[in-house]
Amino acid sequence: MPTSCLLAAKDIRQRLRDRSAILIAVVVPLSLAFVLSLVFGQEGVPSPFRYGVVDLDRGPAAETFRTGALDALVQDDIATLRRVETADEARRLVESGALDAAFVLPSGFSTASSTAGSASLDVFGSVDAPTASEVARSVARSFTTDLNGARVAAAAAAGIGTGGRDRS
Repeated sequence: MPTSCLLAAKDIRQRLRDRSAILIAVVVPLSLAFVLSLVFGQEGVPSPFRYGVVDLDRGPAAETFRTGALDALVQDDIATLRRVETADEARRLVESGALDAAFVLPSGFSTASSTAGSASLDVFGSVDAPTASEVARSVARSFTTDLNGARVAAAAAAGIGTGGRDRS
């Protein structure tokens, strides 16, 4: 047997006989982990954002926003959704802290997304939940940008507004 293995075996036997080594190697780290988990608890685990949705439009674009963009957040445990009837109620819920943010899909949202208008939706965000508010604004901005981009692309492909000519 090589000398290094003999020395390692001797050191291991010594460490196993020395109870302080077992204490330092096993008991102290486990105790420390237990105490830290009691102190910090579940603080490191983020809770889902609490969003409200006011659908005053009830059209196809609003349905796509609710079932596409927002349902994806719910399925990924990023957010919880609550239906709210009016924009005023949504604003009160956000201001009271019951919701982190609220999306308001205005009447005519679907029509604006399919005509020459520009689709936009409102987001009320809580000052006490800046991350949740910014995520909500980003989701709304991304959705309306994609929606308006698709409308412009469809109009360009159809030659609407250019008299069928390319004005490059």
